[in-house]
Amino acid sequence: MAKRTPKPWYRRGRGWFVTIQGKQIQLTDGDRNAANEALEALKRLLATGGTKQTGKTGAEAVAAYLDAIDHRVKPQTMVGYKSSLSWFVKQFGTVPVGELEPVAIEKAVTVHPDWSDSHRANLLWLIQSCVQWAGRPDFKLHRPQKESRSEEVVIPEEIYKRILRETTGDFQQFIRVIWATGARPSEL
Repeated sequence: MAKRTPKPWYRRGRGWFVTIQGKQIQLTDGDRNAANEALEALKRLLATGGTKQTGKTGAEAVAAYLDAIDHRVKPQTMVGYKSSLSWFVKQFGTVPVGELEPVAIEKAVTVHPDWSDSHRANLLWLIQSCVQWAGRPDFKLHRPQKESRSEEVVIPEEIYKRILRETTGDFQQFIRVIWATGARPSEL
């Protein structure tokens, strides 16, 4: 069976993409009329064996990533992303994306005893997302389990009983399940 050559396709408002080995890779930003640019980007991509921008340094990849997602992310979220990724740039900003080692990043994150596991997990997710966007779809980081807020968010039993007295039907059953399982309402 003949192998098909990947072809660029347009995602409204986001730009031109190509799918290679089940991974969607962005070729250009936004402009629907950039079909020729997308074809050129695809040629460069195929010339590098299906990877994108791996010659960039970590700092260059972060700058391009933040620029690419700026229109999709709330301003407050973008501030957090910039702050978190500034640590990555300080540690690995001069390393080419193609040479980044997951183990080195995971180890560097563990040396901060003042960081919670939830913070480490979020930071590693963000770094992984950035590096994958920059052309390393195989780049995976092992993240610690996020911490539970446990008893600090559990309502006292007397308030739970009062809620049961004040509610009926399905909502009351919903409250019972939340209390019994400890699940978040969105999880149910």
